[in-house]
Order: sequence, then C-alpha cells, then structure tokens
Amino acid sequence: GPNAALAEQHGFRLLRPTRFQFEYLGPLVAQGRGGELLAEAQRLLALAPDNEEAHLASAAVASQLGRRDLERAALNAALAIEPDRALTHSALGLMAFHQGELEEARRHLRRSLELDPQDPSARWGLEQLGEKLPPPATPPGHP
Repeated sequence: GPNAALAEQHGFRLLRPTRFQFEYLGPLVAQGRGGELLAEAQRLLALAPDNEEAHLASAAVASQLGRRDLERAALNAALAIEPDRALTHSALGLMAFHQGELEEARRHLRRSLELDPQDPSARWGLEQLGEKLPPPATPPGHP
C-alpha cells in the first residue's frame, strides 16, 4: 500500500508484517451470533467496499460457520485490496489444502512465507505438503 511505498522510499522497515486479530469473533460465533456478524460486515462493506479488515473478519466468521463459499469470496476480495498480505495467502492456502487443491495451496503458502517468514499457519501447511523448512528466524532484538 501507500505506507509501504513511503517506508521503502525512506528506508524504514517493520520487524513483522501487520497482523489482524480476529480471536474475539470465535466466542461470538459460538453464542450463535455468526449471522449477525456477517450482516454487520456486509453493512460496513456496502459503505466501504475496500475495507480489507472487514473482508478478513467476514472470512473468519464464514470459516467458523463452515461457509466455505463465503470464506473464499471474502478472502479473494481482501486479496484484491492488498495482494501482499501474508495472512490472506496463508488462509487461502490452508483452505485449498483442506479441499485437496494442493498446487493452489502450495502457491499461496509459499507466497505467505515470502511475505512473513514467521507465519506459523503457512509453515504448518507447507510441512504438511512435505516441504522441509528451516526453523523460523528470530526477529532482531528478540532472544
């Protein structure tokens, strides 16, 4: 995005890519509020269709509800907004893996690791596909 271009131009580097936190959605879905959450995300996306976080939240809820069609659509919408988000590639890769689309899985999981070598989901998925990966590097400044 535009901030990445500025950071690149001025030599700034982030230690880790941005990570969204969607753990709070699980208990709400477990309370039977999944449909309500999806409706709220759709209302938001009607106003701001380029809201990547809303697409990713929709994907997380759809995944927990077993709605693979909605999950894939939301992930693809997020990918169209930000093609270099490790989380999105990782989620698409794991979805493809579980659906037996192994080359598609491998492609997304490898891209996720290119973007975030620490991504545990991408590492797990690639290991399940038989790839031998080096241990994740420790970010500078961490023990």
